[in-house]
Amino acid sequence: MEKIMISANTMEARVSAINSILEENGAEFTAEFVKVWKNNHEVDGYCLRSAAHNCSPTIYSGEWLNADDESVAAYLMDVYKDSSTDFDLNAVLSWDYILENVKPKLVSVLNADGLKSRDIVTIPFLDMLISFYIPISGLPGNAMGSIQVTEMLLKNADISVEELHSMALRNLEKDVTIQSLSEALASLMGGEHEASVIDFPMIVVGNKSMLHGAAAILSKNVLERLIAILGDKVAILPSSIHECIAIGYRTEEDLQNYIDMVRSINATMLDIEDKLTDNVYVYTDGELEAIG
Repeated sequence: MEKIMISANTMEARVSAINSILEENGAEFTAEFVKVWKNNHEVDGYCLRSAAHNCSPTIYSGEWLNADDESVAAYLMDVYKDSSTDFDLNAVLSWDYILENVKPKLVSVLNADGLKSRDIVTIPFLDMLISFYIPISGLPGNAMGSIQVTEMLLKNADISVEELHSMALRNLEKDVTIQSLSEALASLMGGEHEASVIDFPMIVVGNKSMLHGAAAILSKNVLERLIAILGDKVAILPSSIHECIAIGYRTEEDLQNYIDMVRSINATMLDIEDKLTDNVYVYTDGELEAIG
């Protein structure tokens, strides 16, 4: 069969042609074009829907979209084969499971309208927003998934926002990580490092999964540990939604230099979905404050 060329430039425009190819090849699923709020912005994707499974993968735009329609359809069939599964959603969405597993994440306050339009639960925090997610493990290929907490989900589970917030902060404490920069780099690269965190003046604050780890600064215990390591003047630089950098400072000029550095990195090195905020934070007298 002659290869079908790319039918259009957007995922939405191509979905009909790709579904025709999937049907010709006997695929048991269809690609549904979806718009998903992912971290800081709305992204296009294909959800691979099937009556055979209740847990379907969603594939976001990427290099694979540069191929012709037949190649894209073949790629989606491979993804579906490797990733589709069945999951006990009733158990995952139960009162017990939600409160035992829910975790907070920090996102930019610029997300407010997008999150509100999707009924996603948020709580203001300084110049940011706290939202909540339920991690899902046990997926094919050791993949990790999550469910965003919405107002409807809380209503169905009979959980208040206050109860959710309290339990999410408790669960946060289970996997917080505080490492020197060199330790964090060694861990990321699979190496070993024996230096103590106290030996290094720049501290990486995150979590074991390395996803949404910036929320660690919601923990008073974490902030007090940073004071013990770095001294009374601690600045926290939000390097992304996934982690923060804590470092000591002496003067207002130091803080301004940190702000300039954060803004430069945000503007030149970070994807929009990973950006948290352009501000820097200081922890003084038991309170976290935004400086910017």
